[in-house]
Amino acid sequence: MNLDELRPILAGYRAQVEAAWSPATAHESYEGKAGGPAGQCGVTSAWLQRRLAEDHGIGSSFWIGNLFVPDPHETPT
Repeated sequence: MNLDELRPILAGYRAQVEAAWSPATAHESYEGKAGGPAGQCGVTSAWLQRRLAEDHGIGSSFWIGNLFVPDPHETPT
């Protein structure tokens, strides 16, 4: 799958997570603050990692709220 094929899929995933974000899904350090993306990076990255793997066989790494997908054309070092 190339990036052009993945973009609309990621846009759909973004819409799904935005609809699910709430103060209850935010990191505890954001307690009492308004919804939106603040405090959602960890739960969103973990969810996205699972969706990419299960739906598309795309492996990734999760680290402190960020998701890293290796370039399939790059040789590992």
